[in-house]
Amino acid sequence: MRANIVWGVSAGLVLLAAGWLLGRHSAPSLARPAEGVKVVAAQAVAPAPARENRRADAPVAPMTPAASATGAATHIPEDRDVQGTLFELALQPEALYRRIRAEPIDAAANAPMQRAIDAGLVKVPYLDRDKLRVRCATTLCEIHGGFAAGASMDNVNVAMQELQGGALADRLHAAGLEIALASFGRDGFTIYTKPR
Repeated sequence: MRANIVWGVSAGLVLLAAGWLLGRHSAPSLARPAEGVKVVAAQAVAPAPARENRRADAPVAPMTPAASATGAATHIPEDRDVQGTLFELALQPEALYRRIRAEPIDAAANAPMQRAIDAGLVKVPYLDRDKLRVRCATTLCEIHGGFAAGASMDNVNVAMQELQGGALADRLHAAGLEIALASFGRDGFTIYTKPR
């Protein structure tokens, strides 16, 4: 063990000596400048921007200035084309979850929506009928459930396709509804419907 300690200390001293020698040879010269050479103070230089990794054949979008010709800050303008490709914030899962729980429930008015959803769900295979739950409020309905025990991934895929289209979509359409959001996970699914 003592030999290991001696060896470690020796290796450390060798590394320190090598570092000192390298630093000494690469240190800037402190010699006085030649006559007639003007010495100026060093100025801070902004770091170079990081290089972007991209394919050589990838298209490059033109850069637009972030400031006007006068140097005043400007803002990115509203863009209807971009807005058209984004989801409505009101149709995000958390927003729909909160909204349906804030809406009043009118059983008589909800009955047609409930019947249309129930009739569409009857046609969807591989669902766990005991876990299936449909709740309708004034404008939204929430469909929540799981898949049958032992259903294969192929079975689950068939069920998900039928939940997003097929008989369920036909029944929703006939009742003046459409799917606002469908969320699928390993443990089940949640679908929100809204008026068309």
